[in-house]
Amino acid sequence: ALCKTRKLPDGVSAFEVAVCAWDAAHVRKGGGAAIFCHPFWKNNVYQVPKAVSEYLLREGVLDAFELLGGQTEAENQHQLLLAQQLQSEGVSIPCVGNSDSHNTVDGPHFAVTKTILFASECKREALVQAVKSGLSVPVEHYKGSACRVHGAYRLASYAAFLLEEYFPLHNALCTEEGRLMRCLTA
Repeated sequence: ALCKTRKLPDGVSAFEVAVCAWDAAHVRKGGGAAIFCHPFWKNNVYQVPKAVSEYLLREGVLDAFELLGGQTEAENQHQLLLAQQLQSEGVSIPCVGNSDSHNTVDGPHFAVTKTILFASECKREALVQAVKSGLSVPVEHYKGSACRVHGAYRLASYAAFLLEEYFPLHNALCTEEGRLMRCLTA
């Protein structure tokens, strides 16, 4: 049940596939979504072989792909290219974005990449199902450049609208609400 095919392609380690499948099964058993995180983190240093990445995504071993997870545009480039290639070949890949900043709010990479998730409600089960169903769009917003949204056209267009028109107003209202609450407690 670990692999849909019996013979693995050249360059694909049975051990690596088995470990990923085992991990994914345990994540799912715990009610989560198994996400394939930044396989091309540092080119030729910390990198999953391309053949292994392709196999895991083609065979659906994991539930989603962290399309954006590096701290720089260069670190994400290979993930974007691989997803585009596989999607052009008809492979359906739910994608997410993650800052992977290892920092707090003031860190230089905090919230540079993220996910907008279209879930039916804000509960774990609904969030996990939305990820697995591809109802998510990865977003990247590097300092000094415009937001870029990746994913299905309809969802990405709606997310771009929210980023441009809704979230700035929402954030301004929340800021004012916080300021007023401070005044009441002072």
